[in-house]
Amino acid sequence: MATEFAQIIEPLAKQLLGEPNAAMSSQRELRYGSHGSLCVDLVKGTWYDHEVEQGGGALDLVTRETKLTGQERLDWLKQHGFVFDTVQPNGGERATIIETYDYVDEGGRMLTQVCRFDPKDFRQRRPDANGGWVWSVKGVRQVPYRLPQLIETGERVVLIVEGEKDADRLWKLGIPATCNAGGAGKWREELSEFFRDADVVVIPDRDPQKRHQKTGELMFHSDGRPILPGQDHAQAVARSLHGIAARVRVLELWKSWPEMPMKGDVSDWIKSGGSVEQLYALIEKLPEWSPDAVPSHAPQLPWIEINRQTQMEPARRGPGMESPPI
Repeated sequence: MATEFAQIIEPLAKQLLGEPNAAMSSQRELRYGSHGSLCVDLVKGTWYDHEVEQGGGALDLVTRETKLTGQERLDWLKQHGFVFDTVQPNGGERATIIETYDYVDEGGRMLTQVCRFDPKDFRQRRPDANGGWVWSVKGVRQVPYRLPQLIETGERVVLIVEGEKDADRLWKLGIPATCNAGGAGKWREELSEFFRDADVVVIPDRDPQKRHQKTGELMFHSDGRPILPGQDHAQAVARSLHGIAARVRVLELWKSWPEMPMKGDVSDWIKSGGSVEQLYALIEKLPEWSPDAVPSHAPQLPWIEINRQTQMEPARRGPGMESPPI
């Protein structure tokens, strides 16, 4: 297991242990402590503490510093920006990259890349100086997806969606669109400056209310509102952009398409018959987002109904429905 995570040992050590003893470190190893007793081998991806005669790989270092074990260690790594193509997330089945999405700077230089795996999962990585990849994006500059194209949009309306797939689909229709890496809940404040003086419309997915991972109980915000990942993300993005963008609006597609399936997104809306003209017509009717407005919430269905809907074809039309109504 140590070799699978060897590539992250340097950023992981600095995350857990801080900056090394510069006088005793080299390009091949990091040394910690006044006598350099803890050694991190950057070539082998291992570490060893000579004082306590203990060592191991990256996961062992996580356990030593956090007391976490098993899957909890992998969850901790993912939460802190360390991601890998060698993790086996679904029942031990090795994941395969099936799609990649590049995040580039203003000049087109790649900063990070989002990878979609089969079984379904998303991970991020960055290029290294040797033509390979580092499966950690900690400390890397964050930019919106398709930044160079956004810069060229001028005064056109820009849509912010939840994923790269949706953004790409909208661009194919001639609609400027973008998203942030990581999906719902991962918007960073530094992204907002890219939208200064822009006319922005945020389009959330129709997510069901979040349930506790272990107990299955419905989850609520401290003020009693249900936790709805897609809508909460849209509100967070709008709040971050308020006062920076020239105008911010939020488009909840299920208000014009009540039959929109749970976990549905703008791509599903388009597949069901929605057109560019209809989309812009819906946008024109939107009020400007206000920080004082109380966010609306999609009607919640019984859990058994949510499960039934998520197993159906995402583009399923409602009875007698030819296209999403305006």
